[in-house]
Amino acid sequence: MGPFRLLVRLVKNARRGGQFALIVLFLLILYLPGVGMMIRPPRAPVYSVMEEDLTSLKQGWHSGWEANRPLPKLTWRLSSILAFPKDLGEYFRYNFAFRRDFIHWHTKLVGDAMGKSSSQTVVEGKHGWLFLGEHGTIQDYRGMLPFSTQQLQEWQQALESRRDWLARQGIHYLFVVCPDKHTIYPEYMPDKINRVHAQTRLDQLVRHLKEHSNVQILDLRTTLLEFKKIRLCYQPQESHWNGVGAFVGYQQIAERLHAWYPDLRVAAMSDCEISKQPNKLTDLLRLQGRADTRTIMDIISPIGGFPAKLWQDTDPARQLVRSSCSDAPIGKALVVCDSFGTAMMRFLAMHFREALFVWGGGDGFLAQDVLDLKPDVVIQEIVERALCDTMPKPIPCQ
Repeated sequence: MGPFRLLVRLVKNARRGGQFALIVLFLLILYLPGVGMMIRPPRAPVYSVMEEDLTSLKQGWHSGWEANRPLPKLTWRLSSILAFPKDLGEYFRYNFAFRRDFIHWHTKLVGDAMGKSSSQTVVEGKHGWLFLGEHGTIQDYRGMLPFSTQQLQEWQQALESRRDWLARQGIHYLFVVCPDKHTIYPEYMPDKINRVHAQTRLDQLVRHLKEHSNVQILDLRTTLLEFKKIRLCYQPQESHWNGVGAFVGYQQIAERLHAWYPDLRVAAMSDCEISKQPNKLTDLLRLQGRADTRTIMDIISPIGGFPAKLWQDTDPARQLVRSSCSDAPIGKALVVCDSFGTAMMRFLAMHFREALFVWGGGDGFLAQDVLDLKPDVVIQEIVERALCDTMPKPIPCQ
């Protein structure tokens, strides 16, 4: 065989080998998530932004918390049949193996190789500010994702049923909505994202409840818009508020509690010290593939330290934190929250002799938690963007 024919054969074999490797790689990527969903163990959330221990609970659980969800059950009930497609979509959203790894490498490729930002996930604003672009936040910011009349009525009925069921047991109920960053700092949003309609979903819900219900909703927007003139309340590259913003939110919740329990003393800013601490994981930078970029987080703590003791519950199925404070003015509390609420955890804990903090957000609270704990107060906190992709489920506690 001459040198030329040998070279041609080598090229053909290499081409076939490359094509074979490409096919294998494609099949591997195609089947890897399914295999991962079958063999991986249940995933527990990382509950601290700064460290993976309870000494940093004042910072809250990491925003990337996503525990495995059970496969939804399909019954012959009409409500089950109608809800099954959405519940199945949520199941794959939270259980899709290596989802975050794929997102990370996609955003890193787009950012590093093409010099672009994944606009569907992260919005690049003015002066280096970043904003979350998913979960319907941008459409809602522009006023293009309004509630229907039926959806507003569903929210009203859900909140009223929870409040009334708790009231029959002598339990106070407080529903809190923490605003998204672009709501408090719209001046840093890019000019290309204009406001088409002024009214957002939160505007609609607040107005609807004021006109059609006596259920109370704690809206933190006015207070934060005023306080941001004094200090920074949200981090420029985070989707969350910082320690100062969380403290302002805590104060508003404590003021509501004070109306029910006059002996409760709301902590003042003068009682605390503000410091800066390295933020080892900034969520929007991570979504851009820039997880190695470090930022500084403003944190706040009482000058004399936090009086409440907190520890992680041993429940293997859920992420729970319990607290105790022997000289607190209120007996027991159930606090259902997301990453915004957990940033207020240590401040809230000092007002309850016993408290259970449950990650739940807009999905509501479990009636069994109430029946087991028998709290004096139930606080449910959700972030504003949860109104975009979450509808309340009827509480099964009649």
